[in-house]
Amino acid sequence: MAKLNKEQWVEVLAAVKKGDKSIPELAKVYGISAKSIYRRVEKVNDTDGSLLEINKLKREVKSLREILGYVTAELSKEKKLV
Repeated sequence: MAKLNKEQWVEVLAAVKKGDKSIPELAKVYGISAKSIYRRVEKVNDTDGSLLEINKLKREVKSLREILGYVTAELSKEKKLV
Protein backbone atom coordinates (compact mmCIF):
# COMPACT_ATOMS: atom_id res chain seq x y z
CA MET A 1 0.00 0.00 0.00
CA ALA A 2 1.14 3.46 -0.85
CA LYS A 3 1.40 6.22 1.71
CA LEU A 4 -0.13 9.52 0.77
CA ASN A 5 1.45 12.88 1.42
CA LYS A 6 -0.47 15.81 2.85
CA GLU A 7 -1.44 17.20 -0.58
CA GLN A 8 -2.77 13.83 -1.73
CA TRP A 9 -4.89 13.52 1.40
CA VAL A 10 -6.33 16.95 0.68
CA GLU A 11 -7.25 15.70 -2.81
CA VAL A 12 -8.81 12.51 -1.44
CA LEU A 13 -10.84 14.35 1.19
CA ALA A 14 -12.01 16.92 -1.37
CA ALA A 15 -13.12 14.08 -3.64
CA VAL A 16 -14.97 12.43 -0.76
CA LYS A 17 -16.67 15.71 0.07
CA LYS A 18 -17.65 16.22 -3.56
CA GLY A 19 -19.18 12.75 -3.55
CA ASP A 20 -18.66 11.89 -7.22
CA LYS A 21 -16.73 8.70 -6.48
CA SER A 22 -17.21 6.17 -3.74
CA ILE A 23 -14.54 5.62 -1.14
CA PRO A 24 -13.65 2.18 -2.55
CA GLU A 25 -13.18 3.78 -5.99
CA LEU A 26 -10.93 6.48 -4.53
CA ALA A 27 -8.96 3.83 -2.65
CA LYS A 28 -8.19 2.07 -5.93
CA VAL A 29 -7.21 5.32 -7.64
CA TYR A 30 -4.81 6.30 -4.85
CA GLY A 31 -3.56 2.79 -4.08
CA ILE A 32 -4.63 2.79 -0.45
CA SER A 33 -7.25 0.90 1.53
CA ALA A 34 -10.80 2.15 1.83
CA LYS A 35 -10.43 1.68 5.58
CA SER A 36 -7.65 4.30 5.61
CA ILE A 37 -9.91 6.79 3.90
CA TYR A 38 -12.81 6.05 6.25
CA ARG A 39 -10.54 6.61 9.27
CA ARG A 40 -9.24 9.90 7.87
CA VAL A 41 -12.75 11.10 7.06
CA GLU A 42 -13.86 10.34 10.61
CA LYS A 43 -11.00 12.48 11.94
CA VAL A 44 -11.99 15.50 9.86
CA ASN A 45 -15.74 14.98 9.99
CA ASP A 46 -17.79 18.09 9.29
CA THR A 47 -19.41 19.74 12.28
CA ASP A 48 -22.67 20.04 10.29
CA GLY A 49 -23.09 16.29 9.96
CA SER A 50 -21.46 13.14 8.85
CA LEU A 51 -19.67 13.59 5.54
CA LEU A 52 -20.19 9.94 4.72
CA GLU A 53 -23.92 10.16 5.41
CA ILE A 54 -24.23 13.28 3.28
CA ASN A 55 -22.48 11.58 0.37
CA LYS A 56 -24.64 8.48 0.76
CA LEU A 57 -27.72 10.67 0.52
CA LYS A 58 -26.31 12.45 -2.55
CA ARG A 59 -25.82 9.10 -4.30
CA GLU A 60 -29.35 8.03 -3.36
CA VAL A 61 -30.79 11.28 -4.73
CA LYS A 62 -28.84 10.80 -7.96
CA SER A 63 -30.14 7.26 -8.29
CA LEU A 64 -33.72 8.33 -7.62
CA ARG A 65 -33.44 11.09 -10.21
CA GLU A 66 -32.28 8.54 -12.78
CA ILE A 67 -35.21 6.28 -11.94
CA LEU A 68 -37.63 9.19 -12.12
CA GLY A 69 -36.25 10.19 -15.51
CA TYR A 70 -36.69 6.66 -16.81
CA VAL A 71 -40.24 6.38 -15.51
CA THR A 72 -41.13 9.79 -16.93
CA ALA A 73 -39.76 8.78 -20.34
CA GLU A 74 -41.73 5.52 -20.28
CA LEU A 75 -44.94 7.30 -19.35
CA SER A 76 -44.36 9.80 -22.12
CA LYS A 77 -43.98 6.93 -24.62
CA GLU A 78 -47.25 5.38 -23.42
CA LYS A 79 -49.13 8.67 -23.83
CA LYS A 80 -47.89 8.96 -27.41
CA LEU A 81 -49.18 5.46 -28.18
CA VAL A 82 -52.69 6.24 -26.92
